[in-house]
Amino acid sequence: MVEVNLLPVRKVGKDCYQWGNQKVYCGKDAKKKATLQGIAIENTGWKEAEEIDFAYVPNMGITIPSQFGGGGSVGSGDRPLWLRKGHYLIGTSEHGKWAVYDLDTNEFIGWNYVGSPFGQKYWDWTKTLSEEEEIKYSDRYGYFDIYKQLLSFEDAIILVDYMNEKEMKAADKFWRDYYEDGESGSSTSFMTDGERRALRYQMNDEEKEMARHPNRGQDWIPQRLIKEKTQDVKDKLECKKCGAKRFGTLVAAKRHQFYCDKYGAQPPNGLYFTPISLMLLQGGGKLEAEESQSFSLPLLTSGVILGILIPYFLDSRANKV
Repeated sequence: MVEVNLLPVRKVGKDCYQWGNQKVYCGKDAKKKATLQGIAIENTGWKEAEEIDFAYVPNMGITIPSQFGGGGSVGSGDRPLWLRKGHYLIGTSEHGKWAVYDLDTNEFIGWNYVGSPFGQKYWDWTKTLSEEEEIKYSDRYGYFDIYKQLLSFEDAIILVDYMNEKEMKAADKFWRDYYEDGESGSSTSFMTDGERRALRYQMNDEEKEMARHPNRGQDWIPQRLIKEKTQDVKDKLECKKCGAKRFGTLVAAKRHQFYCDKYGAQPPNGLYFTPISLMLLQGGGKLEAEESQSFSLPLLTSGVILGILIPYFLDSRANKV
């Protein structure tokens, strides 16, 4: 638990206030106007990537990669970061290149794979780099090479949306196969490379012999283990409280179940409750389903209730998350 300010409204000049990275209001009622803008954004749902203000992120074990200028812990970095689709972090390297980091798998997302949304664009870009530039843009461990770096913020958005759609298709296939056959080969898509390797270590002698067949790849996993894994994935994906089960990662499912049990609602940004959204929950506001990432706040349509809540938002100093 950490103590955070109630709203991401900050003073940016004499009699001037700003909500997040939005419009700056100055003069009479500037703070109130910035606050109302924040509520409007939360109410309608933030459709683009949301810049993270680390002063309002609860202590939930998020690790910021050093390639984004972070020192590991939240708030230790020196560059802005953006959150999209609940678990994709967008940031820049020290050389100004953009990249996408998956908080659920703790790895950077590359563009160098079959079906990449960029086609030949980035392969052509790599051909323009000298050997010195290629070394400069990469870290010495190969964890953050040129194949994980992008030329623009817009391309980072495209990559995130593509990966998110890919995750959702895998989730849909898992449930379709499960209901039709009682098992699903796509259950392994919810595993990390390390988990898949660990699963292969569970093969018996007969299965190890089968794995040596020339028609089978090095990542082949026998149906017996896939069937066992299917049940495990099914149990972890399905929320016991609300029945939701369409998640792209097991971490996302676990996060949903935690918030469902604790609050009976999901944070609009998919990762954590901002002080605004938490206060609206406590004030009787209703949050819509996680996928829409928007607010449904019938209470705030009432001028009476709005008049009660706004002064409380403006005057409160802190909130425990």
